[in-house]
Amino acid sequence: MSEEKKKKKESISEQATKALESQYIKDGNTLYRVSGVTVKEKRLTNFFAAFDQDGIKIYEFTSEKELIFHRSIDWSDWKDVKIDHFALKSIFSFRSDDNQEEFIVSDGSGKEVEELIRKHTKIHVINQSRKWYQKILGFRSGSKWKMITASLIYLVIIFGIIGAFTGNDEEKASGEPKQEVENEEAKPVNKTVDKKEEAKKAKEKKAAAEKKKAAEKKKKDEEKAAAEKKKKEKAKKKKENRPIDEKLKEDNKNIVSTNLDDDGNLKIEFDGDDSFSVNTMVSNQSMNALEAMKIAFGDKKVNKVTAVVTGTMTDTKGNESKEEVISITYNRDTFEELNYDNFHKMAYGEEWRIYNESDYYYFHVGVYYDLKDKIKDNLAYGANKVS
Repeated sequence: MSEEKKKKKESISEQATKALESQYIKDGNTLYRVSGVTVKEKRLTNFFAAFDQDGIKIYEFTSEKELIFHRSIDWSDWKDVKIDHFALKSIFSFRSDDNQEEFIVSDGSGKEVEELIRKHTKIHVINQSRKWYQKILGFRSGSKWKMITASLIYLVIIFGIIGAFTGNDEEKASGEPKQEVENEEAKPVNKTVDKKEEAKKAKEKKAAAEKKKAAEKKKKDEEKAAAEKKKKEKAKKKKENRPIDEKLKEDNKNIVSTNLDDDGNLKIEFDGDDSFSVNTMVSNQSMNALEAMKIAFGDKKVNKVTAVVTGTMTDTKGNESKEEVISITYNRDTFEELNYDNFHKMAYGEEWRIYNESDYYYFHVGVYYDLKDKIKDNLAYGANKVS
């Protein structure tokens, strides 16, 4: 038989070991060793255990030379292990406070596995003490009938071996084709079939991606909300810090223009052309002026407020011009003497009160002429009040 043919005839154990070594190299993990193991419910199937830093992973090695993940035993789950070494196998009983799991090494490497556990884990190792012959199959239980039966079987085996060496070439040859068939079935395919593990990894990867995406969205939303809040606060602060004349004009749609001079004299202009009549203009714009003055005197820089109402007037020749038709002036001291809330209620419907309490007021003769008698009769100073 040529060297090339001998090289091809690797044992199932060697093939499984190479397949597991390739898988661990591919995954970037460290493999301590590989041992043949027995799984009770599948005794006729080839199982191998891969030992690494996390624990033991058990795989089935199929006739198609595929590795199928069966189960795992994690070092971290166990407190101690009781080891019972026999002639051909070793039984490892892993124990914790509330659980126990048995693991059988069937290829004679039990001592090496024990040493590995002692070296690489914190699991407490307990060795089952036995006499040398109690480790032999048939003598382990101590039952007499089993020991007699085992002895007879071993004698038959011994005589069979002796017969083989004395010229039973036919029996020896009968074993070679079996090995040949076994090796012919071994195809060098290192394909790992572990659908359960792959599905788990895919699920974990998806969950991690979704978590990352959610975290990024949350961060983005928080940053956007913070920027929006900062923008609003800045706008609010800017709005609060506006000069009083600018604030009045921007916030009151009835005001046409405002002007505050360096001496604290504020002039507010209202447009009277939109009013239905002279009396409506007087009623509405008088209240608008009172309310604007309340806001204006809230600024300590304002000493005097003059509210004027402008309107389009036509002279005797038919010419039109925009003129001040009403003017009301309050100094700060005069305005602060008013109980504003009560006075505001009193002035509603009796707007002449606003003029009577002012420091100065003026009505254009054309406007004054068209006022209804109720207003005229209650204006204490007629068309003009000069302080």
